[in-house]
Amino acid sequence: MGTDDMTEKGVPLSLEALGKMVAEVGADSGPGSVGWNGPGSDTQHVNAAVIAALRANQGELSAELTAATGPLLILTTIGAKTGARRTIPLGYLEVDGRLLVVGSMAGSVRNPPWYYNIVANPQVEVELAGEVFEAQARVLGGADRTQIFPKVCDKNPAYATIQDSVERLIPVIELIRG
Repeated sequence: MGTDDMTEKGVPLSLEALGKMVAEVGADSGPGSVGWNGPGSDTQHVNAAVIAALRANQGELSAELTAATGPLLILTTIGAKTGARRTIPLGYLEVDGRLLVVGSMAGSVRNPPWYYNIVANPQVEVELAGEVFEAQARVLGGADRTQIFPKVCDKNPAYATIQDSVERLIPVIELIRG
């Protein structure tokens, strides 16, 4: 199993580390749950290593990691409760010329914390392929979401599986350059 050159506090950026993070994110006790301790978590350390690698390599990870994650961007939001800047790597899709992120949170019963940040503060910063730009985050709803979600699932079938396994409506968010 290979690793990227980047590490964060001794956490190698590897398939194993990504797997641990996905398990933590999807767990009932994961991010956004009562009592979750973000600082020091696998999620925090792996996210920091992914962000560092993306920034150092114009938005690219190793072929092995990209095969596991798909394309990634870096999203910076403003915390809904704290007002602090929050930066995370997220998978993205381009559908019908629209830049989309999906709040699947690895199949968790909860929406991801970043979702609540963009609902409260939709002005975000996006880093994509080495380019940094401001964007307006728009949660798709109604007919717009109904129309685009099957196209999202065509590009990444895991989203259909996740939607079928949870009671919540998986959010689809468009990032509109602005």
